[in-house]
Amino acid sequence: MKKPNIIRGFLRPEVILILLALGLATAALFPWDINNSIDIHLHDTYYVIAIPHMCMLLSVPFAFAAVIYFLTRNFRQWTVLKYLHLLSLGMIPVLLYLHSTDFQMSYYPSSPEADFGRMKSANLLTLAVALIFVLGQVAFLVNIIAGFIRGKKSAVPQQ
Repeated sequence: MKKPNIIRGFLRPEVILILLALGLATAALFPWDINNSIDIHLHDTYYVIAIPHMCMLLSVPFAFAAVIYFLTRNFRQWTVLKYLHLLSLGMIPVLLYLHSTDFQMSYYPSSPEADFGRMKSANLLTLAVALIFVLGQVAFLVNIIAGFIRGKKSAVPQQ
C-alpha cells in the first residue's frame, strides 16, 4: 500500500484557495493595526477601505473558487489552467496596490513639470496586471467547461 503524499495534497488548487481564504478571514478577525487602510483613487472618486474589510472581501472569492474546484475535482481539467487561475487571483492585491495612494504618491512626481513617461509606464503596468487577472478568469471558465466536456476521470488508475 502506498503512503499518501502530504505535500501533493496541499498543492491542489482547492486546498491552496481554502487556506488563503481562511488566512484572510483570520487576518480580518484579528487586525494588526485598526487604523490601517487602503486608499484607492479612481478618476474623480476616492475610496478608503479598512484592511480587515478588504481581507474579508477577498476571502469570499477565494472560498467560492475553492468550492467550485472541490465540486469539479473528478472531472478531467488541465492543471496548467488551474495554476494560471491561481496566479491571476494573486493579481488582486497587486491591482489594489497600484491604485492605492501610497503607490501613486511615491511613483508619480509631484512637480508641475511631471514626467508623463512615468505615468504612462504605471498605466501600462496596471493594464498588464489587469490583463493577467482577466486571462486567469477566462482560463478558469474554459477549464471548468472543458472539464465537463472531457468527462470524469477514470476510476481505474493508469499504469
